[in-house]
Amino acid sequence: MVRRMLVSGFALLLLVGVAVAADALVVALKDAKYTDAGGKDTVAVGYDEGEGKAFFYTNGIAKSTVKADDDGDYTLTIEASCDEANKTLAKVKILLNEKSVKDDFALTEAGMKAYKFDVKLTKGENKLHVEFLNDTYKENEYDLNLYLHAVKFEKKAK
Repeated sequence: MVRRMLVSGFALLLLVGVAVAADALVVALKDAKYTDAGGKDTVAVGYDEGEGKAFFYTNGIAKSTVKADDDGDYTLTIEASCDEANKTLAKVKILLNEKSVKDDFALTEAGMKAYKFDVKLTKGENKLHVEFLNDTYKENEYDLNLYLHAVKFEKKAK
């Protein structure tokens, strides 16, 4: 009896998790527009389909859009990692609809981690801009790079 209740409870949690995930607005990183920090096309910033992540081998920008069904408060989750250089981790600037979410946000670890930010989306298309700020490189010694693994928006419960 207890075992059946545990299995039923676990199944219910899985269903709730799927329902929450279904409400997430996922940013298609492979479809983003990638440029260097000056806005020019470059092969040093882009999306690697084989690895399923965006890469920033130099200071650069990823621009994308996400369509919201209505206005509201959301949690923006950015899953990111970096290559550490000289005990320094990657820093990013995040803009949403040309307004600052974070001007100079430093990752807290080199490994992949989810970073969460409170944001407001408006009904319709919303423009997201993620910029890698602090590229540093010294041949055969260090190379600081940024990687975006996933980006999504989840509507907050009222």
